[in-house]
Amino acid sequence: MSSVLFAATPEQTSKDATAGFFQAILGRLHLKEPKQKLAGDVEAIAADLETVEVKTESVNTLSNILVKKVQDMKASGKYAKELDPVFARLQVLYQALPNRYYTAYSPRQAMLATVRQLQFDAKEAATAEDLLARLDASLVFPLEIENPALKSWLPQRMTLTQYLKKGPILIFIMKHRLSTPKEFIAMTEDEFMAKVKADEPVMGVGIVLRGTVTWEGMSIDLDKTWNMQTIHAEITPETWLFRGLKPPKAGDYVELRGWTYYDMFHRDEEEAEGEAEYEAKRPTVCEIHPITKVTVLHTAP
Repeated sequence: MSSVLFAATPEQTSKDATAGFFQAILGRLHLKEPKQKLAGDVEAIAADLETVEVKTESVNTLSNILVKKVQDMKASGKYAKELDPVFARLQVLYQALPNRYYTAYSPRQAMLATVRQLQFDAKEAATAEDLLARLDASLVFPLEIENPALKSWLPQRMTLTQYLKKGPILIFIMKHRLSTPKEFIAMTEDEFMAKVKADEPVMGVGIVLRGTVTWEGMSIDLDKTWNMQTIHAEITPETWLFRGLKPPKAGDYVELRGWTYYDMFHRDEEEAEGEAEYEAKRPTVCEIHPITKVTVLHTAP
């Protein structure tokens, strides 16, 4: 399924002009620096980006700030010349923030996803060439995230180990699916948690479960959230704004349907003050996210 919630621009409707450009230059580029040097520089770029304050910025302002930040880092001369294509990729990535529904409402988390992706690729890459190739493939915010022709086609039926190997940007995008699962597996909360722990392929699948809402609220990225006994559930802003899906109230006994998800970003996104409040709001990072249907079976007394 493909759905666009913003007017398309020529940049959006045409094929990404930067796609695969690393591959085009790798044959001509003589990599003077070893992988260790390039990986260290990539990690330093990530650390520098993470210092950007984004909590109160609009998506357009943040986009401009990040593009300028990337340009300044490239011009500083502190980083290996071989990483110039990485700066070009990051600039395109950040310019796209206002024109992607899944980044327009979650720009801070999108930025943090790119930071974690840089760190992830620096750690996982075996060689300098492998590092550049990984960054070429991963530093993309595609317009049509559920188009099977794209390399960012959203995976399904993964073990947690397989899921985490997909990398932070794709994991971030997975929480913003607009499609409804074609089939649902009925599980209790305990069954789902046990299967995740046993590394069974239950990530990125449709799930239906019933339980009582123990807490409700809204996260910093405008997701409407609530907790069951051991599961965290979230409705993304594009879902509640444009589809009218409403969250239940604390005490409601509900049936939920949606995608299984493991949210590696909650610590980054935590708006609570102190560990106790964090634990109250986030009892687990195993989630149903996004929720596609909520049925209140019994309302709170």
